[in-house]
Amino acid sequence: MMLLQTFWRVSMITLVMGLVACKKEFNIEPVYPDSEPIIIEGNIATGKPPVVTISLPVPAFDTVKPEDIRFVHNAKVIAIRENIDTIVLVEYNKDSLTGLLWTLFNSMLAIHFTGIETPLYFYSVPKNRIITGQAGETWKFVIYANNRIYQTSVKIPDRPYPLDSLIPVPKQGRYYILAFFKDPPYVKDYGIYYTKYWNVPFCMGRYWSDRTIDGKNWIWKITPGTCADRAHETAPELFYSEDRIEIAWCRMNEEDYEYLKELDNADDALDNPFDYPTLPTGNLSSNTSIGHFFALNCQYYKLDLP
Repeated sequence: MMLLQTFWRVSMITLVMGLVACKKEFNIEPVYPDSEPIIIEGNIATGKPPVVTISLPVPAFDTVKPEDIRFVHNAKVIAIRENIDTIVLVEYNKDSLTGLLWTLFNSMLAIHFTGIETPLYFYSVPKNRIITGQAGETWKFVIYANNRIYQTSVKIPDRPYPLDSLIPVPKQGRYYILAFFKDPPYVKDYGIYYTKYWNVPFCMGRYWSDRTIDGKNWIWKITPGTCADRAHETAPELFYSEDRIEIAWCRMNEEDYEYLKELDNADDALDNPFDYPTLPTGNLSSNTSIGHFFALNCQYYKLDLP
């Protein structure tokens, strides 16, 4: 949620944009205005610096490969924290990260460097000015790209209610994890979790709302995220014995939850010949863009599997 999403999220968005561009013309070639639509996604989380990715859509009916993603370079991206700090973000790719900077960005949420064959380009804070998000802060983002100006403002929510316990459950010689949680009553709550193991970056798990579980005890099945480098293996939904796992248990805002739901609904429509995908409504100011900025407050849990 960025938030930034994984390659699957990027490819699905570009496919939806291409389909919408084609709809009026009944033509398999995408039709763009003089200034192409643009895909912008970003996030700011507690204890993490802001991260932004900018790309252009790909042709709708092509098979989307990682190298097809057209990242927008040399954009001007400005982050403003609480109307106090103004930071001009810097463009990075995975090969430019070393030392402390690599360690920091390797712990980012929903940024998956190792799972994409070509470099993933993104914008974040400069090496000499690492500023991170804190609970309750309002962050404004202004992006100059594609001959247009895009902007949004997000507020980092309060701290999430903690998990009660985590229990590894063996299956087929490997493990999944059960998370036990008591949802507080009468609190409108939206959440998402991410998982990582060893030095693999965090990948997005499932997201949720307490609309149907308000005030109840419930159990959540924690599995590796969708962009894990083991996704091609048999039973990728399971962790290995002796894995060192970290779980980011995060609260997000209602608009973040609704955006993810719209993304999933668009993805379902792609699989239905009688339905047509609609563009998700993000929180960017321009109608020539698609995407969303997520604001997350996360607690982190570490677990060594037997």
